[in-house]
Amino acid sequence: MVLQRLHKDILIPPYGGRLVNLLVSEEEKKELKERIPYLRSIQLSNRFVCDLEMLATGAFSPLDR
Repeated sequence: MVLQRLHKDILIPPYGGRLVNLLVSEEEKKELKERIPYLRSIQLSNRFVCDLEMLATGAFSPLDR
């Protein structure tokens, strides 16, 4: 029982050896929001939306933008 508990508390190393932080700084966030009116919009398939969600949550780390 104790051995099982110890194994649950240990994280495995990330795939590829590193995690990639895709969050932007507050300054970058402000700049991106200012650009929104000038950006094109596109239709995304359900599959592509799922891939973006996986990127956003770190599931595809170490993939980068």
